[in-house]
Amino acid sequence: MTISYTSEVATSSFSCFLKLLARWRGSIYKLLWRDFAVFAGIYFFLSFLYRFAFNETQRMIFELIARYCASNNALIPVAFVLGFYVTLIMTRYWNVLGHIPWPDHMAMFVTANVQGIDDRSRMMRRTMLRYLCLAFTMTMSAISPTVQKRFPTQEHLIGAGLLTESEAKSLDAIKTPYNKFFIPLAWTTRLVGTARKERRIEDEFALKTLIDEINTFRMHLATLFVYDWITVPLVYTQVVTIAVYMFFLSCLMGRQFLSDDPDVPDMYFPLFTFLEYFFYMGWLKVAECLVNPFGEDEEDFDVNFLIDRNLQVAYIIADEVHNELPDLVRDQYWNDTQFEMPYTAEAEPFRKAPHLGSCVDIRSMKDMDFGPTEREEMAPIQEADSEEEDDETPKSPHSSFFHSPFTTGGSVLRRLMSRQESRSVGRSSVMTPAPQHREKRIGSSSSTDQQQEAIQPTDDLQFPMEDDVETHDSVNANEKSGQKPGSEAIPLQKMTSYRRHSRDPGHLLLSSASPQNLSDFGSASPPTNNTRTQSVAAPSRDLNHEQNQAAAEATGSGAKTEEKNGKSLECPDASQNRAQTTSESISPAIRDSVISSVSSPDPFSSVWVLASSQFNLASNEPQQGPQK
Repeated sequence: MTISYTSEVATSSFSCFLKLLARWRGSIYKLLWRDFAVFAGIYFFLSFLYRFAFNETQRMIFELIARYCASNNALIPVAFVLGFYVTLIMTRYWNVLGHIPWPDHMAMFVTANVQGIDDRSRMMRRTMLRYLCLAFTMTMSAISPTVQKRFPTQEHLIGAGLLTESEAKSLDAIKTPYNKFFIPLAWTTRLVGTARKERRIEDEFALKTLIDEINTFRMHLATLFVYDWITVPLVYTQVVTIAVYMFFLSCLMGRQFLSDDPDVPDMYFPLFTFLEYFFYMGWLKVAECLVNPFGEDEEDFDVNFLIDRNLQVAYIIADEVHNELPDLVRDQYWNDTQFEMPYTAEAEPFRKAPHLGSCVDIRSMKDMDFGPTEREEMAPIQEADSEEEDDETPKSPHSSFFHSPFTTGGSVLRRLMSRQESRSVGRSSVMTPAPQHREKRIGSSSSTDQQQEAIQPTDDLQFPMEDDVETHDSVNANEKSGQKPGSEAIPLQKMTSYRRHSRDPGHLLLSSASPQNLSDFGSASPPTNNTRTQSVAAPSRDLNHEQNQAAAEATGSGAKTEEKNGKSLECPDASQNRAQTTSESISPAIRDSVISSVSSPDPFSSVWVLASSQFNLASNEPQQGPQK
């Protein structure tokens, strides 16, 4: 019985809602006119008594009561209480509507899964859906007055074709004080199982689908039954009703026009008081209509229509549609993939372009360019840091040690463990001269560009690898163990950090720091430096260039020195002899302290002892003039 006006408000216009105010059926006027007439009659009656029937004393008493009501009228929270109550009722109203079951889903599953065109298969399909409609009707007759008036007894159900006489006897045979709407659903479940045994349902999945749909239908019916059982608490309904009626009872006296009040003009018709009554009382009447949507109000659900519709549609789906299938033919657009269906002349203005997305039309080339990656953003900063580190020159051997990248205990331990592991394996490394392109790139200090290029942390600048970089400590181990050079070089951990290039003897200690190696520190030649320390940019950065060259010529080791455009290129033999000459100047006391520090389990104590050893080495370094 719901009044529908959807077609009248389909298109917004100037008088879209104004046209609805003229409707009477289902309107607020039809719902409220009796209450409003009573309120207006009482108001005008009191006004007539005040103006024409009361004497001066009675008027004074009336004015005192009116002022008292007007001053305390706002203490009643009618707007808050009524608004919350109507919101609760509206939420309940839409929830009830959502739980009304429809047999259409079950009809679709039945016609798809219950096969057969014989009379028994047809009876099974129709009976299953009739049982569902019977359960719905029995539930509605228990909660809806309109359905109860239509089907008061089982004879009325038999007359409507929802129940047979044998089924009515089965219902009467079941003795229970509760509602029996679940019994037809149980019959439906049993009938589905029988169809599966008779192979009218092909597999277990189809059987489970039908049973699940029956359970869903039962759940909706039980929910409707619970909504009828558990309603809005009575105390809340009483509070709202008392608040609204007491508010307007006080308005009958408090909104009267008094003759001794100069600020308020004497008006016979209280327009805004009547509007306030119209709004608040109309709000309360809406809640009264929707609190039970299965009643007889004009806004309640037309459940009798649903009963008639459900049974007929279920039979059509399960019977007529199941037996008759249209012939398969080619559609109108069989050979077309790009087509457009026609529009009528009246519908032509509604032809629109297809929606591709709200952000498709954004075309900004600046926003579409990819921004710099994090590596590209950090490259200028790292280059500037590398330039600052390259410009800083150690002023003493002490500062040279602290600027070394090996001054942390963890780094020393990793290097010592890698040296010890390589010696235990027994492999030796090959001393190979550094590639020519690296000597040219690192060897010149006159060009600023070459200096910046030399400190870039690229992956090809590795800490010594087997093909292009000399190892630091394998020569000494090979000479002591008697192994010949030429065996496989042991690759160390690849590092891509910036390193100071220095030739002070502290690097020799750090690169070969192990007890086995330091025990014969004075007799064996220490390992050579890596590619970074192999060639030096200028004579000012080579501390013992002339001395090493003279020592190489004296020993006849074949060391060669090329000098081109101020560049000094050393051969591996010269570097080895220079390191040997330097190691011979170490005193036995310093060597013993270094051995004890390396054997210590504390990595930081090892670092400090090595530092002191480096300081002593720097102080004991022979200061000889150039030899010819």
